[in-house]
Amino acid sequence: MERSGELPLNELPEGCIANALSFTTPLDVARLAAVSPMFKSAAISNVVWERFLPSDVEHILSTSPAGSLLLESVSSKRELYFSLCDNPVLVDNGRRVFAGPFDSEAIFYSLIKTERVLKFPKNLAVNNGTRLSHWRDENESLCGTGKESFSLEKKSGKKRYMLSAMDLVITWSHTPRYWKWNSNPASRFPEVAELITVCWLEIRGKINTSMLSPSILYTANLVFKFSIEAYGLDDQPVEVAMKLDGDKICAQTVCWNEERRRGQQFRTARRPVDLFNFSCRRYVPARESDGHYPKRRGDGWLEIELGDFFCMEGEDGELEMRVFDGTNYWKHGLIVEGIEIRPKEGN
Repeated sequence: MERSGELPLNELPEGCIANALSFTTPLDVARLAAVSPMFKSAAISNVVWERFLPSDVEHILSTSPAGSLLLESVSSKRELYFSLCDNPVLVDNGRRVFAGPFDSEAIFYSLIKTERVLKFPKNLAVNNGTRLSHWRDENESLCGTGKESFSLEKKSGKKRYMLSAMDLVITWSHTPRYWKWNSNPASRFPEVAELITVCWLEIRGKINTSMLSPSILYTANLVFKFSIEAYGLDDQPVEVAMKLDGDKICAQTVCWNEERRRGQQFRTARRPVDLFNFSCRRYVPARESDGHYPKRRGDGWLEIELGDFFCMEGEDGELEMRVFDGTNYWKHGLIVEGIEIRPKEGN
């Protein structure tokens, strides 16, 4: 016998159930929808999925033609949610990527060599310390335009970004002798960076923490491949680090060699180095890796973890990630797609 004034769960209005579901998680909703027709009906409500989507999702997507088209084409918040989980969208948060202190001089002289004329402001001195941040818009394509991919973590709905190779600062990347830019059918981006030959290998990326979901533990991963002819990228330790507003929050050594992670012995050929070459004067003594090795991703690329970072509520700082291999021999065949920042699995 039912108590007076109590309403059975299956007689609650669907809107009430949908509102209750919106306070759970996408994973909880999927489980409940699988066991009850009542929950299944409420689980497709826009009320539920609008709560799971980031509050600024429309603003993020509106920064690119692909994102704007997605907003126009979806018929529900649920469809938008799962589209962003399964299909990363290229967006532009208005950032500009400029050459670092090592690249500026290399860019200048390589452009002179190719007879490309740049329109510099009259008061701009070009030297090894110039960041070239005052170039006119005509030269924007050389520096890159802050393109990144935006998607959602399916279990939680939290934001994940991948900074494209063009969005990173790669030492000597605009010098044709050392790096080249190619399209790759396996990449989500128009171009990836392919290493021709360097000794000093340094990759840096930055993202503002206000772009990320708050109160979430994030991990950053370098996403890359090796060409068939790759050499000099085997089992030597590689330094990786993360900083927040200039303060180091983690540092470790990793290894390029995926085979070593599985306990196999594998070494690519090493090329001797000219010790008088200016690009490789620094020698980094070999050390044992901390045990971090590349992992194969579902999209066919490799990734290696650079570190973890907890994004605090209301935090607005600059997170910087760095990869550095300064061993004194030539390296060739690294293909860089970008750096992915995503919620740490299991959190």
